[in-house]
Amino acid sequence: MASVILIQHKRRRPFMIEWVYVRPRELTWFKYPKDTPWSSLKMAPIDVTFGLSKACKKDSRSPKVNLAIGVYSNDDGSPFVFPVVHEVEKYIAGKGLDKEYAGILGLESFRRASLEFALGSESKAMIGGLCATAQTVAGTSALR
Repeated sequence: MASVILIQHKRRRPFMIEWVYVRPRELTWFKYPKDTPWSSLKMAPIDVTFGLSKACKKDSRSPKVNLAIGVYSNDDGSPFVFPVVHEVEKYIAGKGLDKEYAGILGLESFRRASLEFALGSESKAMIGGLCATAQTVAGTSALR
């Protein structure tokens, strides 16, 4: 599965951002340009929690219990859903909210707030309208 990275190009207009698709194993060569707000960032180490969970799934020994990720399971290994979650689902369903998709790029208000959080509302990129965003689902789905 490919990942999406935003890269700032020096050869084009300042703060121009484009989508670049790369395979996860190719991410090791990626370095942020020196003159960006993100230049001090370093590649994060592999997430310990998800690494432990993956190792537990690969382990063929039995019986075992995966204590790595905070997910509750029944005796048969299926997820346990707390009763309050079902109550909230009924409450939300009773609100009569529309079931429209947010659109291919996500909610505009959320995307704009995300850009302001990441770059600052006074950044040249924000003021010049040179930024692009796309909203994805939570957790690792956005990082695949």
